[in-house]
Amino acid sequence: MANWSTTPGTNASVTAGISYDVSDLYVTIAPISGDYSITPQNFVIGGATPDGNTWTGGNVSDVVQSVTFSQDGANVLATIACNSHVFDVDTTIRIDIDESLVYPVEKTAVGVCADVQYPDETINVTQVITTDATATSVIDGDASTPWVKNYKHLENNIEGLLVFRMVLTPDTGYSIVNPDLEYTASVSGGEAGFTHGISNTTTGGGKIFSIYYTQPEGGGYYEPCNFGNLFTITYTEQLDSVDSTNTIFSVSTDMLIDYTGGESLVIVHGTAGAQYTMTIQQAASPNHTYDFDTNAITSTSTSYSGIIGADGTEVVKVTYAGSAVNVIYDIIIASAADSELHDDVPDAAGEMQVNQYGSNTLTISPTTAETGHFGTLPSNLLVVRPIRYDGDHYPDNEVNIFNISGITNGSSTRVSVIDLTDIRNLISGMVITGDNIPHGVTIVAVERDYIILSEAVSLTSATRLSCASRGANLVPFSFTIPPFSGQTLTVDTANRHEDSVWGFKNITTKVDTGQFSNTNLEVVDSRGVLPGMAVKGEGISANTFVSAIDYKEHAVTLNQAHSGVVDGARIAFRGANNTKCRAMNIDASIVGVNAVISGHLVVPRLDNDNKAIIFLDDILNSV
Repeated sequence: MANWSTTPGTNASVTAGISYDVSDLYVTIAPISGDYSITPQNFVIGGATPDGNTWTGGNVSDVVQSVTFSQDGANVLATIACNSHVFDVDTTIRIDIDESLVYPVEKTAVGVCADVQYPDETINVTQVITTDATATSVIDGDASTPWVKNYKHLENNIEGLLVFRMVLTPDTGYSIVNPDLEYTASVSGGEAGFTHGISNTTTGGGKIFSIYYTQPEGGGYYEPCNFGNLFTITYTEQLDSVDSTNTIFSVSTDMLIDYTGGESLVIVHGTAGAQYTMTIQQAASPNHTYDFDTNAITSTSTSYSGIIGADGTEVVKVTYAGSAVNVIYDIIIASAADSELHDDVPDAAGEMQVNQYGSNTLTISPTTAETGHFGTLPSNLLVVRPIRYDGDHYPDNEVNIFNISGITNGSSTRVSVIDLTDIRNLISGMVITGDNIPHGVTIVAVERDYIILSEAVSLTSATRLSCASRGANLVPFSFTIPPFSGQTLTVDTANRHEDSVWGFKNITTKVDTGQFSNTNLEVVDSRGVLPGMAVKGEGISANTFVSAIDYKEHAVTLNQAHSGVVDGARIAFRGANNTKCRAMNIDASIVGVNAVISGHLVVPRLDNDNKAIIFLDDILNSV
């Protein structure tokens, strides 16, 4: 049964015996339910010839010249253009509307569900805000029955969708302590795409519990509701002592910060008018403290003098600078004007620590083993990725690479796709690479059986092409390599250039007969071995690593002596921890006297600081 239905539009009146070009005839195509969405490319006219979304001829009445599909809200209109015709009697015009085999109507509504439960009555919830999604059903709950919110969103690519937000404010005389937001799914994999966190309200000592959803790349059309997603909010409302005066009760703040730094709020709870001083110092260097006036770390002792407001709190804004390394900050509160500090107040180092996670850097450098082939090599390319931690807001989106086979008619921006299996995965804006495809070319449009590129190319035979969506995880690069004085550069077409990117794979090779000292090994092939890699194998001592390499002689220098490695032994070089990284493509060309090496690297995340090299000697020849 089709997932759509048709309804004819209004009739047109003509005068018999006079030639008319009839217009305003159309058929409305509607999806059968809100679970489906339709577009003009979902439909064809049987046996007709397409030009975009206009179809000429085919299985239609003789009077019909063409049929054009266009979007009309959630529906699609099939507008009929007729040839000039003399109508002498009432006439029924027929058109054969079929569903496209290439772009069939599919279930495009990605359902996002969140079952949220919390332990107190709804009187403590001042707001429940959902700004991005539409709730199709809401069941108010209590301590035994969770709130149930079901959402629908009619886009295939959901990113950062606010699924649920609850703002909780404590009753007068109470403070919220030990807030937590836990997540469980009844089916493994249900957590994919969800992020959640707790932040502070700017006044009143409240908490904001937020849940977001980003559809995992390549997630397809499925219902996350089926995974049994359950978010459980827990917290404790602590009674502030009504007899206490001039007392500081507790401190709350964001405990995790990423490498970009940014603004954070420190909320101090106490009785109105109670005074205190606050110091924020680096745990590794206690003499380095945060200056509340300049928002910078200083080597002199600095602090903030605060006073609790009438609502029982004071909110202090702290702006942390970005950091490439992990930093721990201690927040320390001291009494002022004879105020009393409750046991929950951090008054010494180590009691309340803010962890700032830094970043990892991948250094990509062109490298050669030949001293007389190339001139001064270009600067290294640095790729920075955040150090990950539980609860961070960075999605783990992989880069999906789709391969097609294409051909052109001479030099053209139109590339005919030979195998249509993966054409439905292509979208406008994707990067496209392959033989005879210049660096930086993108897909402009995707049609029924061909694609339009941003630049004309010439593919005289079926050519394998790789396509991927642009984004932070796909890193383009281009290095200009000059020749050494008197040398001429050419491209070495005998090697697969992607294999010349080293540092993303562990290497195993054999020892050759040319061992020339107990701290050196001559190996059959040193390609892919990088300084710093751990060395494993029989006769290799523990904690041995590579300190230097001569790629030309395939000689590896160790940081310590081996205990007698036999000729022909297999030695493993380990240390390529960033195994999610890889080369999508490497292209080389000669521009003038220089060589240009360009391509794309997939770098979704980095688990450590590391180096990768592009080995020029396997890509270029010098004569």
